[in-house]
Amino acid sequence: MRLFFAVTVDPAARAKIITGRPLENISSLRWVKPEQQHFTLCFLGEESPDRLPKIIAAGKSAAGRHQAFRIRLRETGFFPERGDPRIFWVGVDQGASEIERLAADLRAELRLRSLGFDARPFIPHLTLARINGRLTGPDRERLRGFSPGTALLPVPGFRLLESRLAPDGASYFELASFELSEE
Repeated sequence: MRLFFAVTVDPAARAKIITGRPLENISSLRWVKPEQQHFTLCFLGEESPDRLPKIIAAGKSAAGRHQAFRIRLRETGFFPERGDPRIFWVGVDQGASEIERLAADLRAELRLRSLGFDARPFIPHLTLARINGRLTGPDRERLRGFSPGTALLPVPGFRLLESRLAPDGASYFELASFELSEE
């Protein structure tokens, strides 16, 4: 099972992000399906089903120490930053410290249970599109000028998701959800 913890974006908030997408005609972009947009908190990778109880316990423990919060999106960026980008993303302004603390606590809980995860530094972001091929200079500038608006996205909790890969892309399946305390 290919697993990760993520904050998903509710449908009403997704609509606010999507309405700001006047960039549909950039042929090298493959937009992330709106229902798959999420903020990855921690990628665990391949795990056996017998480890699920420990993974879920880590999520519950981390969630119990955090209150619900809101996220405001900010300017866009690319991964990698240098060279030919593969990912077009939007970052977090308001709520950045809250989501960073949540991700750090989740990783600490996984470590306590001797569970592995991708330990790359956490950069809170929402992947908007994958880039196939090269971006032209003008297209790159159009993407840099994209504004996700000023809507506040509610973060009432997070989920443990399984990612199943297929030739036409990944599908996500919720295995557990973790509610944060009320604001």
